[in-house]
Amino acid sequence: MTNPASATASAPTKHPIEAFLARCDKLGLAPQAARHPTLVAAIKAQSHETVLFFLCGRDYIYHPTDLKLQGIESLFIGAGTPFELNIGSGVADDVKDMLHAPGVKVRTEIGMPHAIGAYDRSAGVRAGGAGNYNLGTKAITRAFQGLRGQFLRDMESAVNEAKIGKLAGALKDEKVFGYLQTLRNATRRFWVYDMPEIGL
Repeated sequence: MTNPASATASAPTKHPIEAFLARCDKLGLAPQAARHPTLVAAIKAQSHETVLFFLCGRDYIYHPTDLKLQGIESLFIGAGTPFELNIGSGVADDVKDMLHAPGVKVRTEIGMPHAIGAYDRSAGVRAGGAGNYNLGTKAITRAFQGLRGQFLRDMESAVNEAKIGKLAGALKDEKVFGYLQTLRNATRRFWVYDMPEIGL
Protein backbone atom coordinates (compact mmCIF):
# COMPACT_ATOMS: atom_id res chain seq x y z
CA MET A 1 0.00 0.00 0.00
CA THR A 2 1.41 3.40 -0.96
CA ASN A 3 1.57 6.33 1.36
CA PRO A 4 -0.91 9.00 0.12
CA ALA A 5 1.37 11.76 1.32
CA SER A 6 4.28 10.48 -0.77
CA ALA A 7 2.03 9.98 -3.79
CA THR A 8 1.07 13.63 -3.79
CA ALA A 9 4.51 14.97 -2.94
CA SER A 10 5.79 17.34 -5.60
CA ALA A 11 9.23 17.34 -7.14
CA PRO A 12 11.85 19.18 -5.08
CA THR A 13 12.12 22.88 -5.74
CA LYS A 14 15.29 24.06 -7.47
CA HIS A 15 17.77 26.07 -5.44
CA PRO A 16 17.53 29.76 -6.51
CA ILE A 17 20.99 29.66 -8.11
CA GLU A 18 20.03 26.53 -10.07
CA ALA A 19 16.83 28.26 -11.25
CA PHE A 20 18.83 31.33 -12.32
CA LEU A 21 21.39 29.22 -14.20
CA ALA A 22 18.64 27.16 -15.84
CA ARG A 23 17.15 30.39 -17.21
CA CYS A 24 20.61 31.37 -18.50
CA ASP A 25 20.77 27.98 -20.25
CA LYS A 26 17.35 28.60 -21.84
CA LEU A 27 18.78 31.79 -23.31
CA GLY A 28 21.76 29.80 -24.63
CA LEU A 29 24.40 31.58 -22.54
CA ALA A 30 26.44 28.54 -21.42
CA PRO A 31 28.76 28.30 -24.46
CA GLN A 32 31.16 31.25 -24.56
CA ALA A 33 30.79 31.52 -28.35
CA ALA A 34 27.01 31.99 -28.02
CA ARG A 35 27.11 34.94 -25.61
CA HIS A 36 27.92 37.75 -28.02
CA PRO A 37 25.39 36.64 -30.69
CA THR A 38 22.72 36.29 -27.99
CA LEU A 39 23.48 39.78 -26.68
CA VAL A 40 23.26 41.18 -30.23
CA ALA A 41 19.89 39.43 -30.67
CA ALA A 42 18.77 40.88 -27.33
CA ILE A 43 19.68 44.38 -28.53
CA LYS A 44 17.59 43.81 -31.66
CA ALA A 45 14.73 42.59 -29.45
CA GLN A 46 15.21 45.57 -27.09
CA SER A 47 15.80 43.17 -24.21
CA HIS A 48 19.51 43.84 -23.74
CA GLU A 49 19.13 45.04 -20.13
CA THR A 50 17.73 41.72 -18.98
CA VAL A 51 20.07 39.54 -21.04
CA LEU A 52 23.09 41.57 -19.88
CA PHE A 53 21.92 41.03 -16.28
CA PHE A 54 21.86 37.27 -16.88
CA LEU A 55 25.31 37.40 -18.46
CA CYS A 56 26.75 39.45 -15.60
CA GLY A 57 25.01 37.40 -12.90
CA ARG A 58 26.14 34.12 -14.45
CA ASP A 59 29.70 35.37 -14.70
CA TYR A 60 29.63 36.47 -11.05
CA ILE A 61 28.45 33.01 -9.97
CA TYR A 62 31.31 31.30 -11.80
CA HIS A 63 34.04 33.99 -11.59
CA PRO A 64 33.19 36.22 -8.62
CA THR A 65 34.85 39.45 -7.62
CA ASP A 66 33.49 42.06 -5.28
CA LEU A 67 33.90 44.65 -8.02
CA LYS A 68 31.50 42.68 -10.25
CA LEU A 69 28.96 42.60 -7.43
CA GLN A 70 29.19 46.38 -7.17
CA GLY A 71 28.74 46.51 -10.94
CA ILE A 72 25.57 44.43 -10.83
CA GLU A 73 24.04 46.77 -8.27
CA SER A 74 25.22 49.94 -10.03
CA LEU A 75 24.11 48.84 -13.49
CA PHE A 76 20.82 47.01 -12.85
CA ILE A 77 19.25 47.55 -9.43
CA GLY A 78 16.94 50.51 -8.83
CA ALA A 79 15.57 53.55 -10.57
CA GLY A 80 18.04 55.55 -12.60
CA THR A 81 20.57 52.76 -13.12
CA PRO A 82 21.83 52.46 -16.71
CA PHE A 83 20.09 49.12 -17.34
CA GLU A 84 17.32 49.15 -14.75
CA LEU A 85 15.67 45.75 -14.43
CA ASN A 86 11.91 45.42 -14.68
CA ILE A 87 11.62 44.12 -11.11
CA GLY A 88 9.58 46.77 -9.31
CA SER A 89 10.76 49.14 -6.63
CA GLY A 90 9.95 46.74 -3.78
CA VAL A 91 12.29 44.04 -5.08
CA ALA A 92 15.00 46.60 -5.89
CA ASP A 93 14.72 47.93 -2.33
CA ASP A 94 15.01 44.38 -0.97
CA VAL A 95 18.21 43.84 -2.94
CA LYS A 96 19.69 47.18 -1.88
CA ASP A 97 18.76 46.54 1.76
CA MET A 98 20.43 43.15 1.51
CA LEU A 99 23.64 44.69 0.16
CA HIS A 100 23.70 47.63 2.58
CA ALA A 101 22.36 46.17 5.81
CA PRO A 102 24.17 47.39 8.94
CA GLY A 103 27.37 45.45 9.32
CA VAL A 104 27.56 44.51 5.64
CA LYS A 105 30.41 46.07 3.75
CA VAL A 106 30.73 45.28 0.06
CA ARG A 107 34.42 45.89 -0.49
CA THR A 108 37.12 44.81 -2.83
CA GLU A 109 40.00 42.72 -1.59
CA ILE A 110 42.28 45.72 -1.11
CA GLY A 111 39.69 47.53 0.97
CA MET A 112 38.02 50.17 -1.17
CA PRO A 113 35.14 50.02 -3.66
CA HIS A 114 36.37 50.04 -7.24
CA ALA A 115 40.04 50.06 -6.21
CA ILE A 116 41.81 47.74 -8.61
CA GLY A 117 45.31 49.19 -8.54
CA ALA A 118 48.33 47.35 -9.84
CA TYR A 119 48.31 43.66 -9.11
CA ASP A 120 50.02 40.54 -10.31
CA ARG A 121 48.10 39.14 -13.29
CA SER A 122 49.58 35.65 -12.93
CA ALA A 123 47.37 32.56 -12.86
CA GLY A 124 44.88 32.49 -10.00
CA VAL A 125 45.37 36.11 -8.95
CA ARG A 126 42.26 38.28 -9.28
CA ALA A 127 41.32 41.74 -8.17
CA GLY A 128 38.50 41.99 -5.69
CA GLY A 129 38.37 38.46 -4.33
CA ALA A 130 34.95 37.12 -3.42
CA GLY A 131 34.51 38.02 0.21
CA ASN A 132 30.81 38.68 -0.30
CA TYR A 133 29.98 35.67 -2.50
CA ASN A 134 26.96 34.35 -0.57
CA LEU A 135 25.55 37.84 -0.26
CA GLY A 136 26.14 38.44 -3.97
CA THR A 137 24.41 35.27 -5.11
CA LYS A 138 21.45 36.00 -2.82
CA ALA A 139 21.14 39.50 -4.28
CA ILE A 140 21.31 38.19 -7.86
CA THR A 141 18.72 35.48 -7.26
CA ARG A 142 16.41 37.90 -5.41
CA ALA A 143 16.52 40.27 -8.40
CA PHE A 144 15.92 37.31 -10.72
CA GLN A 145 12.87 36.27 -8.69
CA GLY A 146 11.48 39.77 -9.23
CA LEU A 147 11.33 39.20 -12.99
CA ARG A 148 7.88 37.86 -13.80
CA GLY A 149 7.45 34.54 -15.60
CA GLN A 150 5.44 35.94 -18.51
CA PHE A 151 7.92 38.77 -18.97
CA LEU A 152 10.77 36.25 -19.13
CA ARG A 153 8.92 34.00 -21.58
CA ASP A 154 8.14 36.96 -23.86
CA MET A 155 11.75 38.15 -23.66
CA GLU A 156 13.14 34.70 -24.48
CA SER A 157 10.77 34.33 -27.41
CA ALA A 158 11.74 37.75 -28.83
CA VAL A 159 15.48 37.07 -28.43
CA ASN A 160 15.17 33.66 -30.08
CA GLU A 161 13.22 35.15 -33.00
CA ALA A 162 15.84 37.89 -33.36
CA LYS A 163 18.59 35.25 -33.44
CA ILE A 164 17.08 33.70 -36.57
CA GLY A 165 16.07 37.03 -38.14
CA LYS A 166 12.32 36.50 -37.70
CA LEU A 167 11.48 39.25 -35.19
CA ALA A 168 9.14 41.83 -36.70
CA GLY A 169 10.23 45.39 -35.96
CA ALA A 170 13.69 44.33 -34.72
CA LEU A 171 16.29 47.04 -34.32
CA LYS A 172 18.33 47.42 -37.50
CA ASP A 173 21.91 46.15 -37.70
CA GLU A 174 23.37 49.63 -38.15
CA LYS A 175 22.05 50.68 -34.71
CA VAL A 176 23.38 47.63 -32.89
CA PHE A 177 27.00 48.85 -32.86
CA GLY A 178 26.06 51.98 -30.93
CA TYR A 179 24.23 49.94 -28.31
CA LEU A 180 27.18 47.56 -27.98
CA GLN A 181 29.49 50.51 -27.35
CA THR A 182 27.14 51.81 -24.64
CA LEU A 183 27.11 48.38 -22.97
CA ARG A 184 30.91 48.12 -23.16
CA ASN A 185 31.47 51.59 -21.75
CA ALA A 186 29.13 50.96 -18.82
CA THR A 187 30.47 47.54 -17.85
CA ARG A 188 34.20 47.91 -18.55
CA ARG A 189 35.22 49.36 -15.17
CA PHE A 190 33.56 46.45 -13.34
CA TRP A 191 34.55 43.57 -15.66
CA VAL A 192 37.97 44.94 -16.64
CA TYR A 193 39.65 41.83 -18.17
CA ASP A 194 36.50 39.68 -18.29
CA MET A 195 34.48 41.48 -20.96
CA PRO A 196 34.36 38.41 -23.26
CA GLU A 197 32.72 36.46 -20.43
CA ILE A 198 29.69 38.76 -20.68
CA GLY A 199 29.55 38.75 -24.47
CA LEU A 200 31.32 42.07 -24.91
